[in-house]
Amino acid sequence: MEFETIKSYLFNLPESRLDFPQGPDTMVYKILGKAFAYISWQSDPIFVSLKCNPESAIQLIKQYSGVVPSYHQNRTHWISIFLGNDDISDEIILQWVKDSYNLAINELPGFLRNRVLKKIAKQNENNQ
Repeated sequence: MEFETIKSYLFNLPESRLDFPQGPDTMVYKILGKAFAYISWQSDPIFVSLKCNPESAIQLIKQYSGVVPSYHQNRTHWISIFLGNDDISDEIILQWVKDSYNLAINELPGFLRNRVLKKIAKQNENNQ
């Protein structure tokens, strides 16, 4: 997956905001203050860290050589994916991004979660 592709996808998710709380080397995408993606864009290879449920994380790490426990987050709930790895399709990575985004939404307080879910529904309606 190309860096620009994932960056654009992350930026276009409803309520997604880019922040650099760890300095200029790490892009942090948040939804209403909850981080759901970190991109170490200055590393070689570039990698993205995503939230993941623990059972899925174990399976993905076993299944894909380009997936490892996250370096800087809770290794039980975060995975890191090396971009440019040919054994993982762009579609799969984008689905993992969406899963991470949804996990972050589920951690939001109810009124904020409902606000985001309404925006997502409206965006889906406009895309049809």
